[in-house]
Amino acid sequence: MGYLFVVLASILFGTVPTVQEYVIRQGASPLGLVILCNTAAAAAALFAALIRRESFRVGGKALLAMVLAGGVGLFLTDFLLNSAYARIPVGLTTMIHFLYPTVVSIAMMLFFGEKLRAFKAAAILISFAGLFCLFGGSFGGDRLGLLSALASAFCYAFYVISNDRKPLRDAPPMVCVCFINLSSVAAGLAVHGLTGTAVVPLAAASILPGILAGFMLSAGLILLAAGIQRLGAAKAAFLNMLEPVTSLLVSALATRRVPAPLTLLGSALVLAALTLYARGDRRPGA
Repeated sequence: MGYLFVVLASILFGTVPTVQEYVIRQGASPLGLVILCNTAAAAAALFAALIRRESFRVGGKALLAMVLAGGVGLFLTDFLLNSAYARIPVGLTTMIHFLYPTVVSIAMMLFFGEKLRAFKAAAILISFAGLFCLFGGSFGGDRLGLLSALASAFCYAFYVISNDRKPLRDAPPMVCVCFINLSSVAAGLAVHGLTGTAVVPLAAASILPGILAGFMLSAGLILLAAGIQRLGAAKAAFLNMLEPVTSLLVSALATRRVPAPLTLLGSALVLAALTLYARGDRRPGA
């Protein structure tokens, strides 16, 4: 079930950007969109927690971990990605950001005793080639944009690893996602207080799709957390590389554009890397 949870989360995460892009075209600013989506995600998780009758009485350590996961793991990742998009090509930003599964794998090896076996290293190298093809190997932009994209990879790696460790691992899942998103909203409002850049037009064309994206984000975070609990942070992070493939395919369907041959090759390489990682991980001694 862990594989299914991560795959479903990746599909949701890969679909959300297309919806968010539409909201931005309606006049929303990136910061305003983050606040809107995370507010909707928190509300969806709150509703689910009430339905499941999960307790909101969490300890101080768990609450602090949720605040850090929301402020650093979610909000700062989005903030850094938006900063990178403004300075370097989107494809290059995404390619650098998806170094995060490698960051997770190395961190789990260095700090938590996991082994990076040959088949995992091979899968990582194949996935790099796939990402390079997916986004056309487009390079350019300034150093601050590159650093912002790289920092986003480390922030999201922190989020994934946090979900694999106590106290988040043992926290009620819906309550956890609710507090994490609320923390992201609080961080966004704090930045808005300093910059005044959060803008969301009060029209159904921007509000409703933004809420839909938030609901999808909430479901994706819940599924990803469930996958991490069953598979571990490194494996779940690597399987989440299905997200950029989904994002490109959904975008192609929405715009009715046939993906370029290099893009299709990149998708095939990423899928091959995921298959190698999953099959190799099932071998005895892996």
